Amino acid sequence: MRYDDRFRRMMSSRFGAWRNPLRAHALMPVAPWARHAFAAIVLMTAFAACAWLLGRDLFFHADDWDWLARAHFYQGSDQAGLLPQKPYNDRPVGAFLIRMGYDAFGLSPQAFHAAAVVLHAFNALLAFALALRVLPAHRALIAGVLSAAWFAANNAVGWTAAVFDLAGATFCLATVFLYGLEGKRQWAWRLAAIACHVLAIRTKEFGLGLLLALFAWEMFVADTPNWRRLLPHVLVTLVYATAYALLFVDAPMRGGPYQPDVSLPALLESLWAYVRMLGNGHLWTALTLAGVCVTHVVTRNRVGLFGMAAAIAVLAAVLPLSIHRDALYLYSTHFFAAISIAALGFGRPGSILAAVLAVVLIATPLVDGTRARAQRDARMQGRYAMALHADFRQWAAQRDTVRGVVVHVTQPGLSPFLQGHARLTRFNPLLLGPGDAIKIMLSNPHAVVKVPASLEEAVTDCRELRLPLLVERNRRLVDATQESSCMHGPEGEIKQDL
Repeated sequence: MRYDDRFRRMMSSRFGAWRNPLRAHALMPVAPWARHAFAAIVLMTAFAACAWLLGRDLFFHADDWDWLARAHFYQGSDQAGLLPQKPYNDRPVGAFLIRMGYDAFGLSPQAFHAAAVVLHAFNALLAFALALRVLPAHRALIAGVLSAAWFAANNAVGWTAAVFDLAGATFCLATVFLYGLEGKRQWAWRLAAIACHVLAIRTKEFGLGLLLALFAWEMFVADTPNWRRLLPHVLVTLVYATAYALLFVDAPMRGGPYQPDVSLPALLESLWAYVRMLGNGHLWTALTLAGVCVTHVVTRNRVGLFGMAAAIAVLAAVLPLSIHRDALYLYSTHFFAAISIAALGFGRPGSILAAVLAVVLIATPLVDGTRARAQRDARMQGRYAMALHADFRQWAAQRDTVRGVVVHVTQPGLSPFLQGHARLTRFNPLLLGPGDAIKIMLSNPHAVVKVPASLEEAVTDCRELRLPLLVERNRRLVDATQESSCMHGPEGEIKQDL
């Protein structure tokens, strides 16, 4: 059906134009040159916002090494089941993408980061295309630009192990986009939407919330609700929700940061915490975002309600994690939140308010220095990690065989280099895993790697296991084996130089 025919049908329906005016205007024809120009602006914004991640002083960190080690040592079929076998981190699609990247790039963080930036740009473009289905073109542009440059929510782009969030967002957006397509080939679109739904769940668990996003589409966006097309997605969600529920019953996650708390106060506290993160940590921006949600409800803005509901639906899986709240989890959510913001109000005043709010959210981390500090810290931590990594590689290259090693690295709060940041441990390539980076460099998954917290423990392990000892001094690794007499006996003392 032509755009103008659909527009007439919408306007002539009993309540369509009144209940969903933004959707009605979205159905009006848009010149191809305008769509292409707006898409180009979204892409350029995404690349400009993430260009700093292509620097040569950034490195792998945190659980990057865990997934890189899996790619280096294990076959992809080890975690390729259609149904999950573990309650957490059973994510074969993301693991496959990391394996593909490792086979293509090796240990090149710049290549991994470049691929992540390209995927992020594609996600922003997909969000723009989805917004174009429900909003006028200029509002869809606001949604696309905001999702491309929303710094508070784009932590995943510079994190190799966050490909699960990047690709998961791709499949979530594709599921909703394909779900709403109509026409002669709608059966093909529906099958593709079901496939993307399954891929989203097997990429990361937040895909389970997609059913609520699709329900919101039928409730608030669809010209004529078609609940029958929702049934396959209900079945997909039931199958995977049941599979995960059985896994949690068999192996409940008690203790640790991933222990769920499903009490209402904890869920509301988590939701507010993530709203504050989206607002760049400022109370006034968080209250503004909350005001946008209230405005959607009061004005019965159906497109705004869809974006709000879809954002909460995708975030729902991590709301029970009251101990472990991370801005990483906002990545897939912020695309739908951007659509909700772009739908603020009606007419020209609403468009102006939406544009102003988008500019504020993009500019705030630039003005308050949050972005500059994050970039400075990431570069500092990257240089630190690369130095330790290079030192170990050089040390190992001078030996024929290395069956294992004991490494003592300076802990956060003790080293002036780490400036007391408690979470900078995750940027130490030798500490995480522990020892995954070392095992990769040695090409030996069975290498004995000890990274004790104290120097005394390091010396003890060194002497008991008869392994060489490397100690971090002045931000570099030094061979302290002879100094501590590790290979010969308990004699000798070793000094820690911070």
